[in-house]
Amino acid sequence: MTSSRLPAAGLEGRLKSLSLFRGLMAGAGLASLVLLERSARDPSLLSNPFFYLFTTAIVFNFAYLLCLRLVIDQRRLFLTQLVIDVIVISGIVYLAGPDRAYSYAYFAVVFAGSALGTMRTGMVLATLSAVLLGAISGGYYASLKWELQLPYATGIPQEVLGNFTPALLVLFLVSLYALAWLAGKLAEEISRVRI
Repeated sequence: MTSSRLPAAGLEGRLKSLSLFRGLMAGAGLASLVLLERSARDPSLLSNPFFYLFTTAIVFNFAYLLCLRLVIDQRRLFLTQLVIDVIVISGIVYLAGPDRAYSYAYFAVVFAGSALGTMRTGMVLATLSAVLLGAISGGYYASLKWELQLPYATGIPQEVLGNFTPALLVLFLVSLYALAWLAGKLAEEISRVRI
């Protein structure tokens, strides 16, 4: 049976590692965006919504590191970090389109929730990811069906819906739940092993 509480032992180290990884990913995204805009003939970095999204992710990362020193309940900080990660990933997926590789970043967050937290945490994150990805896909579908313009979205609805069918969406969402369950079971087994 899984524990409903996150393990307190070693959580600060895990949070620091998670923040470092998150900072590296957001920094790499921002750096690649700056390099791409710099090589463009008409650089418009400040009008690019990805710039603001990656910058926000970096600001949140610094806030997480600051909160590690100030916050007493690190379990809540851990859960808050993961929920905000799902929201930031959803922003990236909305901007680029759900058929792009950014959708697979949901797997990293669900795995972190189950492996570093509990299986229940992973399942909640999988559900949140499923709802947000479904809403984004539904938005792209609605924009194509009713010829609506999605604000700031760079994905073209015809291409997105051609590549990201409902069957693929369902398979993707089931995979999120399977990952949460498997990572939770793996974390349970690893916690029982004494070396």
